Amino acid sequence: CPSCGREEIEIFLNVKYRQRILSLRVWCTMKDRGCIWVSKLAGLEGHMDTTTGDCPYVDIECPNECGNTIQRRELKTHMSEDCHHREFLCQYCHLKASYRVVTSEHWQECKRYPIPCPNECGASEIERGRLEAHLNEECPLQEVFCDFGYVGCTDKVLRKDLDQHMEENVKKHLAIVSSSYVRLKKESQQRMQQQQEQFIGSLQHKQLEFEGKLMENVEQIKVKEETSQQELQKTSHHFERRIREKERQIEVVQEQLQKREKQMSDLQDQLDQKGSRIELLEKQLMSAVCLPILSMSDFSQHKEMNDEWFSAPVYTHPRGYKFCIQVWSYGSGEGKGSHVTVNLWSMRGEFDDRLTWPASCTITLQLLNQAANQDHVTVTKAFEWSKPTSQWEKLYVGEFSFKFIGHKELETTAQVRYIDDDRVLFRVTEVELK
Repeated sequence: CPSCGREEIEIFLNVKYRQRILSLRVWCTMKDRGCIWVSKLAGLEGHMDTTTGDCPYVDIECPNECGNTIQRRELKTHMSEDCHHREFLCQYCHLKASYRVVTSEHWQECKRYPIPCPNECGASEIERGRLEAHLNEECPLQEVFCDFGYVGCTDKVLRKDLDQHMEENVKKHLAIVSSSYVRLKKESQQRMQQQQEQFIGSLQHKQLEFEGKLMENVEQIKVKEETSQQELQKTSHHFERRIREKERQIEVVQEQLQKREKQMSDLQDQLDQKGSRIELLEKQLMSAVCLPILSMSDFSQHKEMNDEWFSAPVYTHPRGYKFCIQVWSYGSGEGKGSHVTVNLWSMRGEFDDRLTWPASCTITLQLLNQAANQDHVTVTKAFEWSKPTSQWEKLYVGEFSFKFIGHKELETTAQVRYIDDDRVLFRVTEVELK
């Protein structure tokens, strides 16, 4: 304590006075710079915050990290005009980089940056990339060789003085051209004579080489011709032996072919017999598998409730058309209350895509006498069968359903019993496809 000198003092936070102090109205600490903010002391810290505060006079660091500290109110101007790290666009080639990079580094190598002619010809804004072309083609103060330099004139003049040089030195240039012409003509004649001598010597040498090679080739051809004749004779004898062997092999193969043809004929006969057997077995299989006996239970219950009954699916033949029968014990349509009526339904089958549509068929259906194998009730109907587009579709028979047997005819006698243990039996006896 500065008053009593105690080194250890217990200090407690006085919340009441703290709140009173924080509620005091104070000026912004940047009042001397011009800030007019006045509010509670509790809001001063937020007002002065360099990140989220709103005091326009508080010092903040440049977001571009250029190293400068600026008052918040001047930040926008600094970012757009003064900051060396601000984004800057080269006005000549439109390269984007920082202001410092563009003005201090890029402009030293920018191909489109304007520079003056080093010859001080008066052109002050030449793109750096075009300077060489300017010096080689345009600059009037650039030193150039005389147009007759290729024939010996060694004078160098400014480009603007070239025409004057050509006018003043016509005789000199003609003398140089004449001297060069004489020298070139003499050199050309000497060179031509040397080339002719070399060409003639080369031809003579090549002629001697050709004659020597020609003689060698003639001797080689003679030797090859004799060797070829000998080999040809050997080859001819060899092929004659091969031909005789092949002729004997052909005779053997022909005999084998004749035997094979006889075997094929015998196999075809056996196949025809087996085909007939298969057709017979298919008919038997169709009768045994595709045309089963259909048992309808609870006949009287269906009749009392005027309820319909559907049989299990039936196929016309193996991999054939699929259908089922619908039975109304009480009757339907014109036979309602007096007859057992029957509908036939076409069903979508797994072999439909392989079958021919539409199809015409005749189906024979029997109600079996369970007392004896006789006196069955038989009905035959013709149908036009279209490919079903849904799971169930009625087959068209001229009416929606047909009368199968009258209720009175179902009564049991000594010889006839169509209903046994409240069950009736139907059987598809024949399916004829046209």
